[in-house]
Amino acid sequence: MLNLDQWAAVAEVVGALGVIASLVYLAIQIRQNTDMVAANTFQAISGTTSNLVTNIFQTPELIDALLQATDRLEDMSRRDYLVLDLYLRAMTRNFENYFYQHQKGYLDDELWEGYWKALMEFLHLEFGKAYWERNKHLYGKSYVAFIDSQLADDAE
Repeated sequence: MLNLDQWAAVAEVVGALGVIASLVYLAIQIRQNTDMVAANTFQAISGTTSNLVTNIFQTPELIDALLQATDRLEDMSRRDYLVLDLYLRAMTRNFENYFYQHQKGYLDDELWEGYWKALMEFLHLEFGKAYWERNKHLYGKSYVAFIDSQLADDAE
């Protein structure tokens, strides 16, 4: 028969095993939650990007503005200029979110690379460059530094 000290030792071991089991369970739950957050983030980003693209072909004014910006920017009407400016504002703001999601590890490198390359296509257009220079003060410093470095690298 066990004495009181032996029962206390057994209880400590059982308690320690319970704590270890709880920590393992908690670690599994955190990992699953992290995976779910990453999946939800990717889904939200994918949906937002699809909406941006869908808006182009569903909005004749935006199509006209994009075509005008790539053909003869100097002949753009004020209306087309405003339409394209607002579209680029929405696009760059969304991509800023993607940038920060990538920095936090919720968007992997491969996916992020595709998104920023798509943004760079717009920012290499004459209108995109002008937009960025006029408005980059509206964005976070690290995002601006990243975009500016990409534009500088591409110019070399």
